[in-house]
Amino acid sequence: MSARRPVALLLSIQAVALLLLTSAAGATWWTERVTVDAEVESIQRRTREIRDQAAIAALEPYAFGASRDPKHIDEAAKAVAQTAALVSSLKADMAGQDANFTAMGQTLDRMTEVIGVMTRVSTTADLSGALQELTDARVKLETQLRAVEMVAQGAAREHFNRYMQVTMLLWGGMLLVMLATGLAARRGVVSNELSSERERRQLTNGLTGALEAALEGKEAPAPLAPIENYRSVYDAVSRAITTLDELRKSNVKMARRTTFLKDIQDALSMAENEDQVLNTGYRAAGQAYPRFEFSMLLVDSTAGRLAAHRNESKRPCTATDPGRCPAIDKGRTLHHRAGDGEGSEHLARCSYITDPSVSVSCAPLHVIGTAAAVAQLSHYPHTETAFDDLEALALAVASRLGVVRSLAERTIEANTDALTGLSNRRILNDRLSGLDSANIPYTVVLCDLDHFKKLNDTFGHEAGDRCLQTFADVLRRACRDSDVPCRLGGEEFVLLLPGAGMRAGLSVALRIRTFLAEACAKLGIPFTASLGVASRPDHGNTGEAVLRAADAAMYDAKEGGRDQVVPARALPLLEGAV
Repeated sequence: MSARRPVALLLSIQAVALLLLTSAAGATWWTERVTVDAEVESIQRRTREIRDQAAIAALEPYAFGASRDPKHIDEAAKAVAQTAALVSSLKADMAGQDANFTAMGQTLDRMTEVIGVMTRVSTTADLSGALQELTDARVKLETQLRAVEMVAQGAAREHFNRYMQVTMLLWGGMLLVMLATGLAARRGVVSNELSSERERRQLTNGLTGALEAALEGKEAPAPLAPIENYRSVYDAVSRAITTLDELRKSNVKMARRTTFLKDIQDALSMAENEDQVLNTGYRAAGQAYPRFEFSMLLVDSTAGRLAAHRNESKRPCTATDPGRCPAIDKGRTLHHRAGDGEGSEHLARCSYITDPSVSVSCAPLHVIGTAAAVAQLSHYPHTETAFDDLEALALAVASRLGVVRSLAERTIEANTDALTGLSNRRILNDRLSGLDSANIPYTVVLCDLDHFKKLNDTFGHEAGDRCLQTFADVLRRACRDSDVPCRLGGEEFVLLLPGAGMRAGLSVALRIRTFLAEACAKLGIPFTASLGVASRPDHGNTGEAVLRAADAAMYDAKEGGRDQVVPARALPLLEGAV
């Protein structure tokens, strides 16, 4: 018994050491894997940002070509500068990629040069060559980025494999050492057991009885006493297993959250408007918190209200003033927990949550520094503590909302006349083309203000601008929501009436004259307009033909004394005149 006891202790220690070593190897594998994934994700995140900025730098000049607004060139230049900064940051973290980064720097320099040239060209210059060169540079930059990503991923895998090979060699070596020492000790015990067979038999019987008693839950017999000496070993093994289990759960949670964030980012990147962005947020919340309620409260800055995006009756709070919402006021996620089941409530609880049994968490969404919405998670147990996904969801949705709103504002600016707020010629051409393709009849009312130059000379250009704005208001008042009032340029306007015939068009034109007289009386500046009316298919089957007929009718109104409505002549007469 005296010879077996040290061997048993040695084997137990070796088993614990092997388990701990295996646990350490596993933990090292997970830690190294997470570290490598984080490094690769960091590089991919910056390459995505480089792509986004390069896309802005390549697309903004197109907007400049359409509007000649220099702010688009400024945005493109800023995007190139930010792209260059991101490339420099990426280069600092990736050694051995000088050739790729040098090529990327040359591409960015060329984009900067092209954008600089565009700032100096005349407003009538053809920019197609420069725009094509920017597009080609963006494609070249994308190719270079893919090369950098492939090299980074290959280097990460090689580093990870090399690290794990070293770890496995060490682990294997330690295992061999343990096996060798264990076998040597066992060999010594076997030689000693020849003289102590009876003692070993007694010990075996005693251990067997002790194990059987332990399994059956009975009181251990006397031979169990020596086993108590190994209680610390059992405890150490138990702690090692517990630590490994916690590490595994932590890694699973981290991997799940990483996957969740990537999935929601990918889904949000496909959302093209605010409703799609918010609906994506609802779907993501349903995956992250399937047993809880989720809602969005939107901030209407115009009306100064806080309203539910979907079902107003299901929102967990009654706050309607954004300025009084605690989450918006503090600018951070707040957790308003219900009572503990014995009638008590937490003191730090929003007063707008009327049901004391409901727990609510509110995460504010800020777009360009302004509160845009509040994401609310409710009806969860008051002991719930995992809210990381809610904050990540709110941040991702807010970020995409900012992008969507920025793109929408730019689209509106590109398609709207700055002085009157009416649609411009681009919108008119698009709508006419769509109606022609669908073979839908329509009528156009072409309007031209009479003696506008004389009006400017008499009352001043500021008064002339007010007259243009007044006439734009008259067009809005005289038409339906489905009609399209546009300013073609100068003092010339057009009103597109989809689905309307000549009789309806003439009626609207007469209404415009009546409303204009009322508006002039309020404005204090008398002016009139000449209007020509033409329709499809009475005066042509294309928007160009109908506009030409309405233009001829408008000139007939001018020649006939102005301040009148003239319908277009019949199509055969127009064709004969041509």
